[in-house]
Amino acid sequence: MGVFAGMGADWENFGANSEEIIDGGDTIVSLGHYTGVSKSTGKSMRAQFAHVFRVKNGKIAGFQQYADTLGTARAMER
Repeated sequence: MGVFAGMGADWENFGANSEEIIDGGDTIVSLGHYTGVSKSTGKSMRAQFAHVFRVKNGKIAGFQQYADTLGTARAMER
């Protein structure tokens, strides 16, 4: 837990917007975009993500995050 807890410190109106869910049984993939405005620069960002959830016995047993970090870095540049 707490994967996104620190995002409020750097981003105003941070969001993780899922646009597609792929059901692979014990593996679920969410494709979407992060959005927000950098508190330090005022620049907005929209960065693609893929979240991979591993499910065991009906509960999330693992989580892997893949993201376009270039879009995020550009928004934080001064």
